Amino acid sequence: MKIAHPDVDFDRLREIGWSHWDPIGLLGVTGGWKGEPYEDEYDRYLYNAAQMLKNNCSVADVADYLFLVQSQEMQIGPQEITDTIRAKLIGVAQAISDDKHIWKNSET
Repeated sequence: MKIAHPDVDFDRLREIGWSHWDPIGLLGVTGGWKGEPYEDEYDRYLYNAAQMLKNNCSVADVADYLFLVQSQEMQIGPQEITDTIRAKLIGVAQAISDDKHIWKNSET
């Protein structure tokens, strides 16, 4: 379900999500996300992650949030976070944090 937040550039956020995260593994099936009916599959989680960072949560806290999403909500993968998974999720959170153009008309 597409969510509307005029303050967010979802194309940029999706680019990060699909290239760094994709916990369901949809890209392995289709090879791309743009224009696909599921392109907004991770929008809610990525938006929440971006919002957490905008509200000064740490990259590590956002990584923990993403792990809870995939392990508890999606019920994908191990229930305990490993160093490898943590490093990957920190990379996702850092990529969101580093992109200063996700938030439209923002000083952050």
